[in-house]
Parts: sequence; structure tokens; C-alpha cells
Amino acid sequence: MTDFDFEWSEFDPGFDRGTVTVRKPNVPGIFGECDVDIGDADVRRCNCKGQIGDEQFCQLLNETQIPMSNVQLAWRAAVLGLAVLPLLGLKPLVSLALDEAMAWYVRLLLATVALLCLLGPPMGLYKCILTVKGRELVFVQLAEDGRTLVLQPGIHLLANLGSQMQRFQVTTDDMRFGTMALIRVRPGFIGIGTDNGKPLLLLPGVHLYRAPNLQYQGASSVNDNIISNGPLNIVRIQPGMLGLAQINGEPLVLESGVHFVNEASFVMDSRRGFRKVDERQLQNGQQQVILVPKGMITAVLVNGEGHFLLEGRHFISHARFSLLSTKSLADEYISAGVRHRILVPAGRLGLALEAGEPVVLEPGKIVLKNSTLFQYCGSVDITQPVITHGSLSIVTVRDGQFGISYRDGVIELLKPGRHQLTSATHVPGGFIGAGQQTLRISEVTGMSSDNVELRFDAAICIRVVDPQKAVVMLTQGRKDLMDELKENIQERAKLALSIVIGNNSLNRKHGATMQMAAPDGATDAEPNVTEESEEAKTGGDEDSFRQFIHDIFMKSFSESMLKECGVQVIDMSIEDVVIVNAELATAMASAAVANSNLEKATIEAEVVQVTANADAKVALIDAQGKAKAMSVLAKADADRISTISASLQGACAAAQILEQVKASAAALSQGGSTVMLAQDTGALATLLGGAQGAKLGPSLA
Repeated sequence: MTDFDFEWSEFDPGFDRGTVTVRKPNVPGIFGECDVDIGDADVRRCNCKGQIGDEQFCQLLNETQIPMSNVQLAWRAAVLGLAVLPLLGLKPLVSLALDEAMAWYVRLLLATVALLCLLGPPMGLYKCILTVKGRELVFVQLAEDGRTLVLQPGIHLLANLGSQMQRFQVTTDDMRFGTMALIRVRPGFIGIGTDNGKPLLLLPGVHLYRAPNLQYQGASSVNDNIISNGPLNIVRIQPGMLGLAQINGEPLVLESGVHFVNEASFVMDSRRGFRKVDERQLQNGQQQVILVPKGMITAVLVNGEGHFLLEGRHFISHARFSLLSTKSLADEYISAGVRHRILVPAGRLGLALEAGEPVVLEPGKIVLKNSTLFQYCGSVDITQPVITHGSLSIVTVRDGQFGISYRDGVIELLKPGRHQLTSATHVPGGFIGAGQQTLRISEVTGMSSDNVELRFDAAICIRVVDPQKAVVMLTQGRKDLMDELKENIQERAKLALSIVIGNNSLNRKHGATMQMAAPDGATDAEPNVTEESEEAKTGGDEDSFRQFIHDIFMKSFSESMLKECGVQVIDMSIEDVVIVNAELATAMASAAVANSNLEKATIEAEVVQVTANADAKVALIDAQGKAKAMSVLAKADADRISTISASLQGACAAAQILEQVKASAAALSQGGSTVMLAQDTGALATLLGGAQGAKLGPSLA
């Protein structure tokens, strides 16, 4: 036995289930084909193995029926003799009737008597002879003692004298007349009847009996679920079914198969007595058959006390029994009276009360409780920040939060983690965020000191550094602490901004609050030109409206909030400033445009001046470079000429001429000159004055 089984037996030791009679089938196969213990029941097999009219049938018929006695035969024979006796007086009567000496009416009377004597014997003989046709049986019951004879096809004398008879076709199943009964039960059927008041079952075949009190009701199919004849019952329970019956008022369960029951008090409903084996509940009087499927559990009440039934088939016979419910073993909660079974799902916490005290049930474990004071209240999501159950509160404080609780009305902070507040006077108050929060402040309206009505939106960034002080100063416990704290801060910030606006005038320019720092290494030669650079030199940005509002607000409001309310105001911004007076706004917009145009012209002039200065510097640098280059080239040429001159002075005349030619060729190639050769100056003048020379000479136009 496992620990759980032991715990379960302690939790639910069970109950007295009473006595339930379950009867197994006692008929193997089809009723009548196998030997069955039938006790004193009158169940008859067929006594005629052959066909009607064969030797075995004739022998059985002779053994069964009682033939006519000698006296019965004698008087019937006497009647036959008397029927022939009139023939003896026929001849004398005919002779007298033919005598002409007698009167005619005497002769007529004698002739009539003779005719009667002639016709009477044949008619008597006809009544003494019985003809039985083929494929026919005649049952004859004698008038003296009522005995019955079965006559087969043929001619029979005397039997029909002083008797009653009835004809039957040999194919008739029920042939009963007088004291004889010939019954045929076809295969697959069982005959039902009584013999002298005692129930009788006839198995398939031909039955011949001398039974004056035999009553035959007919035949029932062996496939019928119930064949009943008085106390004799043949019950056939189909596979997958159970039979519910009663014997002398006591419930009885019949298993699948064929049952032969010989009980006068046996009762079974042909419609409701057959039930499927997989039905959850079968009721038969005070008897119950409870089926608990695998993976299920059933709660019941017995004598007012709750119990559980585990999987399987349970037979219970108890007058004070009631079925409560059937649930899955995976269901969270099921109870039976004062017994409770709880399985808290993963990710949830079970909440219960024990004698009014709150109880918390952890998930994933089966809890068994047998207590009159126990009450299960359900389960809740384990991730809920606050779980309240009676006087118990479970508070989960996440990182980045301050947990607020009140112990006897006094604030008590809760660190991150799970806390159980067990005292009834220790209640959760809510949560305060520890991180930075950005609060929007919409439509701040105020009148500046120079009588300009402004409307603008703002935003402040805050962080709670002293949650206890923040809760005391900024909340009243009417709703969620954080929402109430934010609303109060927004209202206070809006009021502070309105006061600051009223104490300051509107500057002509809404400059930025923060200035850009000059980059490291900046010099006068390379100034850091920004939009606010000129005002930075003159100090105009320090007088800007937005900067005044920001600095004064941050100085006064931030210090006040931190000191009084434990809330640090990290920064604030103003946006979407609107002048409420439309005419004033238009005038200021026009002035701003003119100011912008002036600033634009000033900037353009400054740009031209800077460009000119830059071009002058570039030209100066270029001239200085060219001058230095020419000095270097001149010095190089002087050095070259000095060197060549010194060399030529020591050279021969041919070398000197060759050098002059090279110098002339170099000068001509570099300068684009033309060399003309002639005999003398006169020829040169002709060349220069002619057409060819005109093309070569310089143009005078």
C-alpha cells in the first residue's frame, strides 16, 4: 500500500455496501440444446422422432391412446347387424306386394316397406364406415367415456358410431381434441402451455400426449429476451448488457448470457430490465450499480454521510443511498458531505476556510479534508498583486515598486517579494512606482506680468524617493494610490506654472532652455556659429521666456516637492505655447516675421563678408606661392647659366657652335617662333613682302 493509498483509506474508510446478488448464466448456448439443471420444472423434449404416419409414430400412437373396449366393440357390431337385418324380410314383402288378390292400397304399403328395407341397410353401413384422407388425421372422441382415438389415413369401421370427431391437416402445429394432443414445435421456438395447471415448456419437435387437461398457448422464439410461463422464465441477456430483476422483492443482477429461472416470484421488466453495462448508474429497487470510468471519481451519500467511489464497477444495496456527481480526477474540487478533495491547478492558489480561519492551499498537491467546518472558496491567479481572503491578504510587490500597507492604521512599507498579511487590521493599501514617470500637464492657462494671456502644454519627469511621505502628502486613499498621486502632482504643477507665468513677462523670442556647449579646441578663427550664438554673447537667451519659466519652476517646485512630498522632479518642458488673444498673437507674429527678415538680411551680409575675406586670403596665399616659385626658378636658371658659361669657356669652337644651335632649337620649340633662311637681306625682304611672307609676318590690323 502506497502512502497515498494509506492516506486515502484514512480519509474515506468506505461503507457497508450491503448484499447484492449477481447471477451468472446457467444455460450454455441455446436453451434445450444442452443439459440444464431445471429442477422440478416440466420441460419436455419431443417424444416423436420421426414423421407422422411412419412406424415410430404408429408405435407411439398405439402406446399412447386407449383402444375401444370389447363392450364398445360389441354394441357397435350389434348396431351394424341390425342395420343388415331388414334385408331378410325384403323377399316376403316383395312377394306380397306382387299378389294381385290383395287390395291395391295394401300392395302399395307393402311395396313401400320393401323399399325401406332395401335402402336402410346401405345407409346404416355408410354411417358405420369412416374414411380418413391422406395428409389428414381424425381425432374421434367416444361418447361412453370420452376416450379419444387418433385415426390415420384409411377406412375405419364402427369408430364413428356414438362419437364426435375433428379433422386436422398433418401440417397443423396444434392438434388437440378430446384427451389427445399432437403438437409440433418448430426449430428455434419453445412451446408454452400447461398440463393440469402446471406450466409446461415444449422443446422443438413433435409431441404426442394423452393429456385431457393440456393447454397450449403457442410458441415463442428462442431469440426473445424473455420467455415466461408462470414461474418458468428463460432470460437472454445480450452481450454488453446487464439484467435487472427481482425475486421475492430482492434485487437481482443477471450477467450476460442465457438464464433459466424457476421462481414464482421472479419479476423482470421487459423494457427497463435490460441495461447497458457502460451506463453510469443502474438502479433496481434499493440496489445500485455504479460505474466510475478511468480517470473519474464519484461522490455519493450513504446514510447522510459523504463518500467517494474510485474507478471501477460498484454494487451497492442500501436504502439510503444517493448519487451526487461524477467528476474528473483532474478537476479542482469535488465534495461529498463533509469530505473534500481539492487539486489546485498550477499557477493558482487555493482559498479555503477552516472554522472561519483563512487557509491557503499551494498548487500541484491533492488535499483531502474531512471536516464539518471546512469550506473551499475556489482558486485565484497566483500572479495577482493583491489576493484578499477573509482576514488574510497576500501582497506581491514587484521590483520597481513600493508596497504600501496599513497596520492598525499606520503606514508600513513592503519590500519587493510576497507578503502574507495575517492580521485583520493589517490591510494592503496599494503600490507606488519607484521608477521615473512622465506626467502630461495639459492646457496650463495664465496671465503674464505684461498682461499677455497664455495657454500651453507641459510635461514633467518625476521619481518617488520617499514613498511614505508621498502617500501621506499626496493621497487620501479614495482610489488607486499611484493614480491619485499622479493627479495631485499634475494639479500642483499646473498651479505652480500659473504662478510662475504671472510673475514673468513674455520675451520676444522663445529660446531653447539648454544651450549647446562650444566644442573643444574652438578658436576665434573658427567660431562655433549657432542659432543662439549672438544672444549667448549678449546674454539674451538668459532672459528668454521659456528659460525663466523652466528655471524658476525647477527651483521652486522641485525643491518643494522633494522636501515636502518625497517626490523628485527631474525635469520639465513647455510646448505648444499659444497666445489666447488673437489680435495680439497676429501682431506678435508680424513682428516676429519682420524680425526674422532683419535677421535674415544681417545673416546674408555676414555671409558675403565672410566669403570676401575668404577669397582675399586665398588670392594672397596664391600670389605668395607664385612669388616663391619664381624666385626658386630664377636662382636655378642663374646657376645653370653660370655652369654652362664656365664650361664653354674651356671648350673648343665646334663645341661652342653646337651648343648655340641646341639653345636656339630649344628657344624656338618653346616659344612657337619661325625661322626663315635667305641668301642675303634683299632676298629676306622679298620673302617678307610677298604673299608667303605676309602669312608669316605679324598682322597689323
